[in-house]
Amino acid sequence: SKPGIERSDFLSQIERGVSEDFTDIGQYSCSVFTDPRILAMSYKLPRHNKRIAVGQMKDCYGPCFRTEGEPHIHWFLYENADPSDGFVLMEE
Repeated sequence: SKPGIERSDFLSQIERGVSEDFTDIGQYSCSVFTDPRILAMSYKLPRHNKRIAVGQMKDCYGPCFRTEGEPHIHWFLYENADPSDGFVLMEE
């Protein structure tokens, strides 16, 4: 398992090569959740090599989109933006 948080932890599904649905704008974002419990349930975490990081989103790294009342946020990071210094891993 990796010791810390890296820029690669913030890649979108498109950047990871996981999705080829180029018509879904959400596939170009980094998913962020306001409630770590919902994130853990949604992605069945923690599990091997998958951990939860917490931190502060900042506009200087890119815009975000959130549906009112939903715990999920689409964070569209600017090219070469690296928010990793603002996040820490949660204890398991």
